[in-house]
Amino acid sequence: MLSRDNPNVNIALENLIDLEMKKQGSFLLKIGSCNIHVVHTAFKNGMTVSKWNVDSFCLDLYSWFKCSPARQEDFKNIIEEIDSALEKTILYFSITRWVLMGKVVNRILEQWDTLSDYFLRFLPEKQPSQIRENKRYDNIKLVLSSNLSKVALNFVSYLCENIFDRFLTYFQSEEPLIHLLYNEMVHMYKNILLSFLKPDTINNKSGSDLLNISFEQTVQWTSDKEIKIGERTRKLIPTLNFDERKSFYQTVRKIYENIANYLKKNLPLNNMFLRDLQVLGPLSRADRSSGDQIVRVARTIPNLLNDKDIDKLEHEWILYSTESIDQTWFIKDEYVDPNGNSHIKYHPIDYYWNEVFSILTNSGVPKYPTLCKLIKNVLIISHGNADVERGFSINSNIVTENRSSLSELSINGLRLVHDGVKFYGYGSSHKVSITPEMINIVKKSSNNYREQLIASKVAVAIHDNQNKENEISQNEKQKQKQFEEEKITLDKQKNLDKQVKEAELLIEEGTNRLDKALISGALSEAYAAKLLLDGGREKLKSTHEQQEKLTNELDKLRLKRRDAFFHEQSSNKKLKSIHRNDDTSVKILDDKI
Repeated sequence: MLSRDNPNVNIALENLIDLEMKKQGSFLLKIGSCNIHVVHTAFKNGMTVSKWNVDSFCLDLYSWFKCSPARQEDFKNIIEEIDSALEKTILYFSITRWVLMGKVVNRILEQWDTLSDYFLRFLPEKQPSQIRENKRYDNIKLVLSSNLSKVALNFVSYLCENIFDRFLTYFQSEEPLIHLLYNEMVHMYKNILLSFLKPDTINNKSGSDLLNISFEQTVQWTSDKEIKIGERTRKLIPTLNFDERKSFYQTVRKIYENIANYLKKNLPLNNMFLRDLQVLGPLSRADRSSGDQIVRVARTIPNLLNDKDIDKLEHEWILYSTESIDQTWFIKDEYVDPNGNSHIKYHPIDYYWNEVFSILTNSGVPKYPTLCKLIKNVLIISHGNADVERGFSINSNIVTENRSSLSELSINGLRLVHDGVKFYGYGSSHKVSITPEMINIVKKSSNNYREQLIASKVAVAIHDNQNKENEISQNEKQKQKQFEEEKITLDKQKNLDKQVKEAELLIEEGTNRLDKALISGALSEAYAAKLLLDGGREKLKSTHEQQEKLTNELDKLRLKRRDAFFHEQSSNKKLKSIHRNDDTSVKILDDKI
């Protein structure tokens, strides 16, 4: 399984990795992308198609007050005049952050009257120069002056609170929730469909059957009065005129359709593996189909269980389904709220299975070893990327600008401390129990650190020693090679000396024959003498050129040999120093031990 976001580039990467794994005889367990991203993007697409520009309005409001203490003070004074109990700050909004828009919109709706008074009355009267030719102010004024805007914001608040916030918040949890993912996706998708389609269109459909529902047929749509917009929104509908009301309902339907279409394309509602994982729930073990489900899960995970293991798993599941399970293993708390509603708080699923795996046979061996192997591998499957991205945020808070030189070991240590405080102290350092073992570890930390420094110095010294020895070995090889090259060059030079003598003999013979030809007047002899002279001179010239090149090469080789000699002398001195430091460090380390 490869946990990823939803962009196509990640899909291509996943396919490449899957292809490489298939070459090795395995494959990726595909359960889709991060469904938190999918749901968030579906909501974002719905907001985009509405053209209400809610995100721009939220950003404009925040930006208006962000860098101006004077504006913030004026706004607080107006709040004090209207209702001192109101929150006095505008929440920061970012479209890339999950479950944030609902909180920001709710704060804006709480401050709606105050914002209207500030932007529509106070600024034009008291500070007209600030709003003159100010595009941000014009955008804010346009929204606050419109009845439709308040209705739209109430609908956005309804969407967040009743459909999206629960899913997005719940699956940002760190505990294993993969067994609940499928049911929650189905519940949310069905909730979206029932918001704008007639109930008989959905009936008792679930899972992949929901994907076959078409939204285009108007006969399946609910009427405007029946479409789900929230009670607060419905109470504001009378403030709209006929055209505004018509436009609002059309936009709401577009939002629902766009969200439903995106979820239909991207939610893995037809993934049998995710659906079968519901069998991990404590209450699912009594279902008749639970045995088939757990076997399908085992078969789907690549290279985990062989045929014999799956046979064992079937028998273990039969025993587990009839096991006497203590309810306290999965029920953490039961209580009744002030309204008389009963609530059950469950333990994390890994807590429950840890209790199950602690069951032993009469001979003292684990009763469900194969089931244990399967469940442990299933529970590490990610239900979303929230925990990973939270880790990025933690790292960025640890490695700040003034701590950018921290070593990898130090960063890992800080993360261990952070996670330890989170686990043992529930996020608060003062809640971490101080044990004698912890005190002893802290006392020894300084000595351990010094020993680690010495050990690292020894390791560096040994590494440097090996490098120097390798360098000396290379120098010896290089020296031998240079000697051989120099010998070859000298041999060539001797050969050229012979060729020079031969050329000089040719010239001498040609000169003698030319003298005789001039005395005797024999033209043929003179011609032959000329050929000997020309050939000898040409050969002598060519040989001299080759000798000059060889002399240059020989000078270069000797210069290299000289430089290598001086470098070798320097390396030997450094090596002796390293040996002395190495011996000293080892002696100190031995004394410590």
